[in-house]
Amino acid sequence: MKQALKLVSCLLILLVCHNSFAKQVNDTIVLQLKWKHQFQFAGFYAAIKKGYYADQGFHVIVKPGHPGVNMVQEVLSGNAHYGISNSALISDRNNKLPVVALAAIFQHSPEVLIARKDTSIKTIGDFKNSRISIGRHGLTSTEALLMKFGISNENYTYNNSTSLIDDLANQQTDIIASYLTDAPNILDQKGIEHIVFKPRSYGIDLYGDILFTSQANIEQNRRKVERFVKASLNGWIYAMDNKEELIEHIINTYETSLSEEQLRYEATVMEELIMPKLIDPGHMSPERWHYIAETFVRIGQLQPLYSIDGFLLEDYQPFNTRRIKLLLYILLAIVILSLISLSIFFTFNRRLKKSVLERTEALSQANKSLRNEISRRQMAHANLSLSEDRYKLLFEDSPISLWEEDFSQTKQMLDELVNSGNTDIERYLRSNPNFVKECAQGVRIININKATVQYMEAKDKKYILENVNQVFNEMALKDFAEELITFYKGIYLYEQESEHITFKGNKIHVSITVKIPNGYEKTWSKVIVSLINVTDLKKTTEELSFKEILLRQQNEALKGINEELKNSKIKAEESDRLKTAFLSNMSHEIRTPMNGIVGFTDLLKDSSIRQKEREHYLDIIEDNSQQLLRIISDIIDISKIEASQLKVVKSDINIEKLFKHLHEVFQLRINKLEKQDLELSYYFHPDLDIENLRLESDITRLRQILTNLLENAVKFTPKGSIEFGIVPSNQNDMLILYVKDTGIGIKTERVSQIFDRFFREEERFGANLGGTGLGLSIAKNLVELLGGQIFVQSKPAEGTKFYFTHPYKQ
Repeated sequence: MKQALKLVSCLLILLVCHNSFAKQVNDTIVLQLKWKHQFQFAGFYAAIKKGYYADQGFHVIVKPGHPGVNMVQEVLSGNAHYGISNSALISDRNNKLPVVALAAIFQHSPEVLIARKDTSIKTIGDFKNSRISIGRHGLTSTEALLMKFGISNENYTYNNSTSLIDDLANQQTDIIASYLTDAPNILDQKGIEHIVFKPRSYGIDLYGDILFTSQANIEQNRRKVERFVKASLNGWIYAMDNKEELIEHIINTYETSLSEEQLRYEATVMEELIMPKLIDPGHMSPERWHYIAETFVRIGQLQPLYSIDGFLLEDYQPFNTRRIKLLLYILLAIVILSLISLSIFFTFNRRLKKSVLERTEALSQANKSLRNEISRRQMAHANLSLSEDRYKLLFEDSPISLWEEDFSQTKQMLDELVNSGNTDIERYLRSNPNFVKECAQGVRIININKATVQYMEAKDKKYILENVNQVFNEMALKDFAEELITFYKGIYLYEQESEHITFKGNKIHVSITVKIPNGYEKTWSKVIVSLINVTDLKKTTEELSFKEILLRQQNEALKGINEELKNSKIKAEESDRLKTAFLSNMSHEIRTPMNGIVGFTDLLKDSSIRQKEREHYLDIIEDNSQQLLRIISDIIDISKIEASQLKVVKSDINIEKLFKHLHEVFQLRINKLEKQDLELSYYFHPDLDIENLRLESDITRLRQILTNLLENAVKFTPKGSIEFGIVPSNQNDMLILYVKDTGIGIKTERVSQIFDRFFREEERFGANLGGTGLGLSIAKNLVELLGGQIFVQSKPAEGTKFYFTHPYKQ
């Protein structure tokens, strides 16, 4: 026992002696920074300012970096004792450069890629074929990110970081590699919105700003190196706790190009990169360096047979007094714990025996309850297995085509898209079919039933699973995009009718229902898809529409058409699949003039009516017939437009002759409507030689466009003036034709709908003046067919102007 006490006393004396050391003579140390003076190196400035280096016997000189400096070569050549580099230091070590990492100032690298927000670049996949500017010597994290995504280095350009920000601001490049600590702030000050791509968000999390030295320096001056590292890290602790003091010190002491605001921004961002409140400054672990090395191996910057032996400072620390001290502490703790444990053992032994007896009875009861619970769970498991078997049976034998799929990878792709700064998912999916195709390829089919094999006209399930992409056509791709939009809005049920292609090449119309079951809303790992073949129903609908058009050709059969439309409407309401906006709109428009024709035809059969009344009835029948003819013409035109069967026959048109004819026709229309206060005129611009002007166009279609616009003008202008004309355009190969009136105008919120199919202008002021709502839609399509564009300007109660462009060869 006495010998043990003597041993403990000797060890304690050794610990006290270890903590005292002689005052060191000041040594001059050169520290090579990686860039110019800024808050990025505040810890080293703090160690100088607070005397931490002086306390260790050092006089430290910090050398600022510049684009042409190579930190590793500066240290190895002896121009500097220490340097600041990045995680690429592990590659230098394996390339036989004797460097040793001492401390990681940044736990996460500040290196990022930045693109302007007003470009089409939203994700890493958009980088291909873009101009990418990186630093003269490159930035490790960003180059690793580009290589991971297969971005060719043929797109790289090299320059210093300051000019890169200016290049991005001036749109001389698309993407730059820079630092999170300053570049975003500089761009914000320039008023340039931008998107930041952090390598850490894509699985590349490297250390940043590594303090390092040469292997020779450690082997010759290990204790001096350890003291330098300790003083430096104390400086970083002080700097992160006293940011404002260090900012003022940097401005007053060092030549820095950054303003006080920029230094403050840099200090704030560094807080989350250094993480001083969670992790000791300078902390490094061999495991993290292995992870970084494996990252470099995956992207081809490091050979698989790499090594980190001799790369870390701890590799050069022998079994010295520090370890002896640690072992003594451990030994002392073991002795104390042993004594305490022994005392506790004897003190509570009796209580333990008593407690064991009391708990034995309780455990017996608990064991009984446990057996009952096990029996209950076994029964529940059996019932669950039975339910699963029933589900599988119902799934497999269902007459409906059923698919069980996994969308989890697709959801991850959408989440990454949102995290990259793209907030309008709906617009992006509809305008980027290639991305939608990538999402579709990420869907995993878990199971399909027997009905699917028959529905897809395939050999077996295996054939479908291996070749499903062969039948994924453009329409199916659009449907899939709408599915994703619906799900991302939080609506987990999607229904649609679409056209599919079987493996035999047959086209079928299907009713699609896609649902995410309860419990899978967050992961999308289970999605149920059902498909119902509605091809026969679709054919029935098309045949019905064709029959309606044929029946309209005979005036005597108009009653039958109306009855057929009523029956079709009833059938459409009952089946909830045949109802369309076309039938509901046309039913009223056809029935009104038809009833007028039939009614007044019956009146004409009365031989007792006078001649004047007979002529009046005939005028009414003629007006209704003309109205029906316009409706049928509109329907035929819109059908031809939809089917792309409308042909254009061009010839040289005498504009002056056409305008005179239109003026005569519509002047008669105005007189017939008894609008005495309405004036009609046409206008030719003085710069146009109207007598010799010949416009190459389709006379029928051009007349139809102007007629539709003039009819609307007459309809909605009770008094005032209507003018149509032709003027030159800013484009030499275009002319502008227009129709303007002083009528009631269009409400602002209605202007965007004016060219929509079935939109009727009278809705804007409550009147019902008839019409199919197709006139302006047809006019728009005809203008585009002739190679122009149509526009509208309108103010309520002031009037409306429609104008369109037309190609013109001088």
